[in-house]
Amino acid sequence: VSATDDATVVIRPVRASMEVVKTAAPENIPEPGGLVDYSVLVTNTSKEANLVVTDLKDNLYGDVFTKGTCRQPRSDYLACNYKEHLIEQPGDVITDIVTATATANSGEKLEADASAAVEINDVASAIIAKKLAIPASLSEPGGSVIFQLTVQNISPVDSVTLNALNDDVYGNLNGQGTCIAPQKLAPGAIYHCEFSAQVTGNAGDRQVDVITVTGVDDDGKPVSAQAAAEVVLTDVPAGIEVIKTASPAVLTAPGGTVSFGVTLVNTSLTDQVTISTLVDDVH
Repeated sequence: VSATDDATVVIRPVRASMEVVKTAAPENIPEPGGLVDYSVLVTNTSKEANLVVTDLKDNLYGDVFTKGTCRQPRSDYLACNYKEHLIEQPGDVITDIVTATATANSGEKLEADASAAVEINDVASAIIAKKLAIPASLSEPGGSVIFQLTVQNISPVDSVTLNALNDDVYGNLNGQGTCIAPQKLAPGAIYHCEFSAQVTGNAGDRQVDVITVTGVDDDGKPVSAQAAAEVVLTDVPAGIEVIKTASPAVLTAPGGTVSFGVTLVNTSLTDQVTISTLVDDVH
């Protein structure tokens, strides 16, 4: 007796797979940008196939295998990093994609990608202002004072345009003295101007006037600062002078009639004087 039977064995292709992970450090940098460290990890996620990474491209920065610690060929596992310098505007998000190409030992070609994003953060702009009054004190009733204004752009990266210089006592300073607006200041730059004005009042009066400086930075964000100066009016001492005359100045004993003349002089520069008593120690 005899019998036959058969069996079939199917040779199936090895399924290859891989994963790409990309990170950026830092993910947020202040304007206008700076150095970013990108890390790339390519992993063979197949349990059966062997892979060789043959190509690694960044859509913004080109061939990654020419950068940093990234070198080829790499089998099954690749971890490397490279640095790039970013210069962009505040609010921009720079997203770049790394694409890895690999060949499995079965001859299969694989491709996978990953992205990383870096955001450019706005750096707040600021200005500071100082005001100086020369002189800071005047004798009553006052006089001319020179006011000096200094404005500095303390922003680390942004230029600033000063659009208005307003004094709460003397109004818009544009065109007064050497003060002109608008003025553009680079980071760290300083603007000086001065104007003269009259300060009047009574002894003890104190005039405080405030300058408000307003403008925008090169991102269109508003900036402002205030500065105050004080002028004090001091008292001028009042005085009077008495002049007395006698006519005649000589008499024959036993005496006679003498005409006395009295002249009162107000020697004060600013004050009126009221004479309240006039007393002669003899008469």
